[in-house]
Amino acid sequence: MIHICFCDNGKGISSERIEYLKASLIEKEDENSHVGLKNVYDRLKIAFGEKSDVRIVANTPKPGVSITLVFGTSIKVGEDI
Repeated sequence: MIHICFCDNGKGISSERIEYLKASLIEKEDENSHVGLKNVYDRLKIAFGEKSDVRIVANTPKPGVSITLVFGTSIKVGEDI
């Protein structure tokens, strides 16, 4: 599995907001302003399956937010694509 983490040191967001963002990723129809994040989530699921994920956590104890993309492949080395 590959983990790519994007972290910032901004003012951060509340735990309620993080839960809202997580919930908005799995909604079938997204009517909020987080189209980019939802798009990344959907594309990971299409390309890498259900084991892929977008994880959103508050940086603690420092301010900011971390978003981690988790994905992998089931193709084995030497296997034809």
